[in-house]
Amino acid sequence: MRTITGIGVSAGRVLGPSLRMPPPVPEPDADARFGADSTVDGEKARLKDAAEDVRDDLRHRAETASGDAKAVLNATAMMATDPMLLKAAGKHINAGMTPERAVWEAGMEVAAMLQSLGGYMAERTQDVLDVRARIVARLDGLPAPGIPASDVPFILLAEELAPADTATLDPAKVIGLLTSGGGPQSHTAILARSLGLPAVVGAPDADSIADGAELFLDGASGTVVVEPGTAEREAAQKYAARVSSRRSAARA
Repeated sequence: MRTITGIGVSAGRVLGPSLRMPPPVPEPDADARFGADSTVDGEKARLKDAAEDVRDDLRHRAETASGDAKAVLNATAMMATDPMLLKAAGKHINAGMTPERAVWEAGMEVAAMLQSLGGYMAERTQDVLDVRARIVARLDGLPAPGIPASDVPFILLAEELAPADTATLDPAKVIGLLTSGGGPQSHTAILARSLGLPAVVGAPDADSIADGAELFLDGASGTVVVEPGTAEREAAQKYAARVSSRRSAARA
């Protein structure tokens, strides 16, 4: 049994196996250049089409969400076709880069700019990087990043969750969130509170947890216990009983 400490951003005590987000979209080849049979305008059009597809997909997700989740998804959808991002990528395409590498570079530049601003704007860097990955995936014909599938409820582990993932996850399967990055104002934190999902962020040691490890997560104190004991099990059972009681009262 060992304890990991982070920042509690959404209260609740849950017990379950860990499951990590799948690997991120791979970084495009830094030396990739489009061929002589392609044109700058044609490659820019490919990028624009992919960005618009990502925007439309995020807007579609927003239609099935509500509250903070809906607002976050719509804001992220706008970021997919942000003129600053596409203009920066266009300059790299002018220099011969493929659209995949161009938007990758542009995403890094925009994220660095937001990071330098600090505060709330710095928390948006992950959103830019998520949009960048989705555009690259669309250009390469790869699956977009997403929540892993499981037959049993689990606690989701990630470096940080993108708003499109957090806003559309199934709380019946994802019973808690644990991230090694992020902060109290990250979209992971905002949406976890909106969904009433116990969550701990900013816990660097979370990266050392293996898939399938049993976890006790306390979203109020910001603590996570790996291979918990009797006290943690009882705390999770009491919390589950309170939640069940509140739901029964609400239906009555």
